Amino acid sequence: GGGRWLTPPYDINAAETRAVRAIMDAFGHHFGRGATIKWFVDNTSTLAGVQRQFSRTFAMNEEIRRVVDWLRSKDVAVSFAYVNSADNLADAASRMFR
Repeated sequence: GGGRWLTPPYDINAAETRAVRAIMDAFGHHFGRGATIKWFVDNTSTLAGVQRQFSRTFAMNEEIRRVVDWLRSKDVAVSFAYVNSADNLADAASRMFR
């Protein structure tokens, strides 16, 4: 998913983590119990925070908690992996607004 963040958190790492949750909210109804999902993110802070389920910043922790809560509510197998920004198709859409 891509887009321009006009609402808090303005911290890029928290916004990137919120983007993961927004995509989960938007497409989560497509995933049934027992599904396997692989999420690709281009923000290493988001990747590490979601994998650890913890961040050093309050704003990130709020978003990470929401991601983890969503994952637990869906009972799905999930993995997260890094993708370079140049290879991230969603990244181009968000950059055209800058």
